[in-house]
Order: sequence, then structure tokens, then C-alpha cells
Amino acid sequence: EMKANAAKIDSAANSDMKAMVFGATAVVDGLYTEKSTTNGKDTSQRVRYTEVYVKRDGRWQCVTQYMTMVQ
Repeated sequence: EMKANAAKIDSAANSDMKAMVFGATAVVDGLYTEKSTTNGKDTSQRVRYTEVYVKRDGRWQCVTQYMTMVQ
């Protein structure tokens, strides 16, 4: 699909994001909304996600991520 350029993303956005910091650990929650098609078929999606970051050597690094589809 990637080689054939069959996928087309018309729009993508993050919303409802919130971050909570606990020392050197941060938790980010949000909603990802994408309007897309693949081979002309609607493949749009809404995904609720949670990411966990840890501050290492002065940089925030993502250590885990969970995503689930929502209607």
C-alpha cells in the first residue's frame, strides 16, 4: 500500500490533550482524529491514547503507549 501510494490522509489532529508530571515521569492523554482513505475506501479513525514519558539525561523519552479506537 505504501509503495502504491494507496493511502491518503486528508487531515489529522490531536485534541483533548492533558499532561500530568510526577517528578521524572509524565503521563499524556489525548484524542487523535484522522480523516483518510485507502484505495478509495474510508479508513478514518478516532483513537484515544495514553503515553508515559520518563526524563533521562535531560530529555523526555516515551517508554510506553496505549491506544484504543473510539466511535
